[in-house]
Amino acid sequence: MLLPLIRPQLESAFGQYPGGTDLLNRLFENVKFSLVHGIQVIFFWGAVIMSAAVLLNLALREIPLRGRVEAPPAIE
Repeated sequence: MLLPLIRPQLESAFGQYPGGTDLLNRLFENVKFSLVHGIQVIFFWGAVIMSAAVLLNLALREIPLRGRVEAPPAIE
């Protein structure tokens, strides 16, 4: 993880400005929220698509394969 390594540098850089530390904390919270929301959306739609695939698979009728075919005679 790169963020724990550069966080002190970011805090010192943002701390030079009035309200900079609060801005940095809000930025981290918004990034975290966006990542969590994005992952939740991806998993939700993945579950919907997988459920639809299972239902489609159950709805398909079974078509038997054709019988065995005799192998051609070996050429000597």
